[in-house]
Amino acid sequence: MITDSMSKYEVMKTLKKEFDEEILPYYCKKILPRLQSLLEQRCKRENKTITIGWEFIESKGLNKFKILKRGNKEGHLPLFVAEFRWNNKKCYGTFFQNGAVLIFQAHSLQRYGERVLHQDLQEISLEEVFYKYILNKPNAYSIVLPSPTHPYSYYYGIANALFLGDFDVDNIDCNFIWCNTCISYNETHNSQMKITQSLHLLQDFINKVKCDFGDPKNEYNLRLYLKKIKMQEDKINELKNFLITKYLLWQLQCSFKFEFYNHFKNEVDVQVGYLERILKEFNISAKSLSPYCKTYGVARKGEIEYKP
Repeated sequence: MITDSMSKYEVMKTLKKEFDEEILPYYCKKILPRLQSLLEQRCKRENKTITIGWEFIESKGLNKFKILKRGNKEGHLPLFVAEFRWNNKKCYGTFFQNGAVLIFQAHSLQRYGERVLHQDLQEISLEEVFYKYILNKPNAYSIVLPSPTHPYSYYYGIANALFLGDFDVDNIDCNFIWCNTCISYNETHNSQMKITQSLHLLQDFINKVKCDFGDPKNEYNLRLYLKKIKMQEDKINELKNFLITKYLLWQLQCSFKFEFYNHFKNEVDVQVGYLERILKEFNISAKSLSPYCKTYGVARKGEIEYKP
């Protein structure tokens, strides 16, 4: 059960435990067999994503979970959501099978409604903001940076906006993201604008090619894509910009030398080393690039501002 006395980390840990032990097994054992049979029949007739509807489950801790049953001819594509109250405010959480948990507290959704949709809570509900405008948007990239309110905060670009939140200093877990507030493109400070644009550039490219070529696990797919676009200069340049942007965001993030990176040093080294090697194949010296350079820069020098 979620209580107001819990920290944000404790809330996410509780929900993640219930998701792993109750919700995901229920989906795999009870829903998926029926869903696969139904999808197989409909996908023979319709070449699109089929949405069956929501199924509601209450956990043993009395938390409300919802599962969107959907899929296409490639397989099942469920969405997992938790609805709960914390500090007497409605919050929404999404869960991913890679272990990530993403929470939107009421204030962040309210700010999205005001600053992006230009509507207040008298015109639109938090539920509509979350389900209609946030939930179905593709996963976005995030970057960890310092802010005036916290030694390290994350900036999460999604749905034409920038969501901001803080880590629990005593319980660092990069799979747990809690969105405190939201700002629109038009309201980002100069120091945030290039970061926001860079995060969206990455996601737009991945959505377009259906693969993250900046991840070492996808190098085989990268090689296939390079063969496919061999004589297409515009697509090659688009790929270069993606790889450079991803590399520079890593460089910007690492430049602050956060202590918690010691927990993820091996993973970071693998990511950065891979990008340096791939860029070298394009005759680009990664060492000559700067996060603040005029041509490819992903940020502006100076204080990273935070708008509450």
